[in-house]
Amino acid sequence: MRKNIVFTLVVPVIFIAMVNAIAGDLSDVKVTFRTITCQGATGFASVNADQVFKIEQIKCEPNSKINKVHQVMIRKTASSTSFDIFTLSGTEAEILMKKVETYQDDKRKSLRDSNRYILENN
Repeated sequence: MRKNIVFTLVVPVIFIAMVNAIAGDLSDVKVTFRTITCQGATGFASVNADQVFKIEQIKCEPNSKINKVHQVMIRKTASSTSFDIFTLSGTEAEILMKKVETYQDDKRKSLRDSNRYILENN
């Protein structure tokens, strides 16, 4: 009886660890983008491509130097509901979106061209 319980618990854990190790090949890809605030201050940021959650346009305050910026929500951890927020120009938002799409396409291609299994929760 005890051997069955250990086997039942250990095999799935080992399998999940192996899948995570294999899928992790592309999980640390960074995307870098230029930031800008409504007041015109500029900078840049680098984040993991997997953590880009949402990009949306927002209006700045009426007396701001810039009228509109795009807000990027970055998940702090993979399963987090906490986000870091960055603002960037419309052009930079398009560039960032293309970088993330390229990353996602590469990740799908990597999975397709390998002996990896994709597990779906239905």
